Amino acid sequence: RPCWCRPRWLARLTVPTKLPLPECDTFNRFYKQRLPGGEPAVAAASAAPDGGASVLPGSTPITRAAYGSAWDSLTPLVLVGERPDWPATRWDWSFWLRHCGDSLVLAKQRAPIFDSDRMADTLIAECTLREYIRYCRSVHTAPREEQDELPVMYMNGWDVFEEHTCLWEERIDRISGTVANTTSNEYAELHSKWGMPPPTAQVRQLCKLFVGPVGAITRMHYDNHRAHAWLCQLCGYKLYVLASPGDSEKVKPRGFSAQSGGRTHEGRLDPLDPDHVEAFIHAGGTLYATVLGPGETILAPDGWWHYAASLTPTITLMCNFWDRMNMRGLHDQFADRVGRALEKMRREKTEEGDGNTKRPKAEAAAHSKVVEFPKPKWFQVVHRPFVYLRCEPSTEAEMLKVVRSGDMIRINGRRDGWLRCCDRIAKSKDASLDEGDVGWVLEDGSPLGMGRLLLPRHELDAIDGLDGIASALQLQGALPPSAIMSQTDALRNGRMQQNESVLTGPTT
Repeated sequence: RPCWCRPRWLARLTVPTKLPLPECDTFNRFYKQRLPGGEPAVAAASAAPDGGASVLPGSTPITRAAYGSAWDSLTPLVLVGERPDWPATRWDWSFWLRHCGDSLVLAKQRAPIFDSDRMADTLIAECTLREYIRYCRSVHTAPREEQDELPVMYMNGWDVFEEHTCLWEERIDRISGTVANTTSNEYAELHSKWGMPPPTAQVRQLCKLFVGPVGAITRMHYDNHRAHAWLCQLCGYKLYVLASPGDSEKVKPRGFSAQSGGRTHEGRLDPLDPDHVEAFIHAGGTLYATVLGPGETILAPDGWWHYAASLTPTITLMCNFWDRMNMRGLHDQFADRVGRALEKMRREKTEEGDGNTKRPKAEAAAHSKVVEFPKPKWFQVVHRPFVYLRCEPSTEAEMLKVVRSGDMIRINGRRDGWLRCCDRIAKSKDASLDEGDVGWVLEDGSPLGMGRLLLPRHELDAIDGLDGIASALQLQGALPPSAIMSQTDALRNGRMQQNESVLTGPTT
């Protein structure tokens, strides 16, 4: 290991917040109390029959099984044993220095960066991987007083296979016999249907590298788009703490619920804070914990909250994936990506126009007022394949997200043909949820040459003897398959027809 010397990239940082951060303070106290022997104590905990759960009082061990064992896609599982045919088995510290040492990487003070974090108070620094690894493997040997005045910088979520495509192999994201990963095949089918290029890049981007010093923390969260995750320890030891989806209101109390739309869902629980844990368990919650050692992999099912802390310098390879249990999430993610691409193309086409051609639009009249509902109502999207949720009641307003056909939306008001969503949606990862926008969705697409885009649930229930949404689509004048195919052709040719109002994308 390298000897400690404060790197120049770290010395240049101006720390805007008081150190240590709350989550780092609880980690330091936890480590000192529960693992006073340092790395030997960490290794012993990982090798214990309970897989290290005893280091976190009150937690439940996570089941362990050999690689190749069946997984139910519903509960966490730790995989142990030999895995000789997997390429990344041999990717140790020297491998990364040799192959990627000169690559530029980002190190962050907090991970993940939540919508509620103030970006100005979160340090982000750039350095080479070689410089970062030297820092990562030696900072815990610095004098205690020097460690206390330094921020813990974490290299989390590096898209290594995008920068170094030569390292990618199709076997990388597979765990044979355990995970029925259908992500690649499903992406390929969707891309083929839409006339898009092969999805190799999208599949690669689901695998990311995490490198961190002692005390690097991934705060409690669950992953976007209902994705499962596997996390494999290539080097070092890391503590993982998980909570089930059924304990969500205990992990993140009501009133702080993060919204979907391409962002990580954040949790308020700090599992290393004794007061947090006591309150969580007293409320009926269950924490699951393990210390993951080199070569071991943890499977976190979709919707499961997970937290991680490096107990030694670590390298972790992570992959998000979908199988038959959570495939809806992949389709949601794909629809969101297509929706944003259509929105971008529509705006670019408008900017390139000569100004004489007017594109159909729908927006609430300036003098119109919101009719408040006495209580929220559920509406179902009947327009295929999705509708847009916008920050203002206008087809010219910024897009927040898409809502797919068949999905339900909770509505609390109506304004001149537009419905107001009950929940606030942040426009970007940098925005606070408390400052998010109210989402608006067009209810009636008649001004754009379409029928009803959404129907109240009671109207759908009243359609007697007809086949659900498909019948509602026919009754309300939604688009025929030929119209959807014309939009596909437009995408394939990289253009948009201004007089087409298909897919809801260009117009709603």
